[in-house]
Amino acid sequence: MWKGLFAKLKKNSDGSMVWLQGSGSDVYPITPSLTYAEFRSKIVNEQYAGKAFITDLDGALFSSDGFRDWPIGGETVLMINDIPFIICAGNGIGASTGLQWQGTTGGFSLAGTILPQLIPACFMWFPLNQIAGKANPAGWYYTEFSTTSAGIVYNNTYVSEKPAIPAVKTPFTGITSLAWLNQDVGADIQSLKYTPPTGVFGDNGGVEINATVQTNSSGNNKTYKFKLDGSSYTFFTNTPTTSTLGSVRGAFKNLRSAAAQIQLNTSFGIGLSGGVAETPANGTVNTALAKDVNVTQQIAVNTDMIILKYVKIKLVKSNA
Repeated sequence: MWKGLFAKLKKNSDGSMVWLQGSGSDVYPITPSLTYAEFRSKIVNEQYAGKAFITDLDGALFSSDGFRDWPIGGETVLMINDIPFIICAGNGIGASTGLQWQGTTGGFSLAGTILPQLIPACFMWFPLNQIAGKANPAGWYYTEFSTTSAGIVYNNTYVSEKPAIPAVKTPFTGITSLAWLNQDVGADIQSLKYTPPTGVFGDNGGVEINATVQTNSSGNNKTYKFKLDGSSYTFFTNTPTTSTLGSVRGAFKNLRSAAAQIQLNTSFGIGLSGGVAETPANGTVNTALAKDVNVTQQIAVNTDMIILKYVKIKLVKSNA
């Protein structure tokens, strides 16, 4: 018989939490004086991690490892991001389209392919040594636009987890070139990357990613992908061409095993069309270990632009 904990939660008038009762095949005596933190400590110290089932007074069922709670069945939001990721156009020396450096501190202008609307704060992709006059590593650099065709980039980068506007913006100095950007093409560039808590998926959980995306209109492919564990498993691909603004949804779910995934949809999304349809894929990633989910962006031609404007990542679980 399954052994674990089952408890019902009550909030005191002062906002503290008290566990009132426990039941199940392996009952742990819970007293009214046992606080939420104390109960979590017992989960960890007495080897009940991942086997503590909890309900709140509304009847919602959660599992706990002693540090986090997540639904046994249903959905919960893991992360929301509204700081866009932009791969702008840049067709290199003697160019007429894309980004050209202005001034000495990271200012730039856009020509030909400009923003579809003002985006005051974002992270922009700059390839290796493409911040004029600087030996910069490739990466996502914090950028502020003052108009749809002018802005300034700072020496603050994004790597992973929830993006944030830098508390201290670090300006570039000594930029002496008015060169044009030569943008990367033909490669999936990882933008947003988030690692859910270890073990949160269980045997029947998965992730749903909802995103708002935008590109310029051209006959060229601009590609978004949703992936698990780096590039181990791609569970959504969208390749719009002439449609510019839309919402996309991609999801996977574990198939009664932490190491077996199924793809839940293959649609383009709302407001997007064209490009190449994807083929559904199965995954074999061991999600009992810490595994990231991420978004990649790609342009095929360096006169195009691709923007990841908004992302919501949800944990989705079936009833146990």
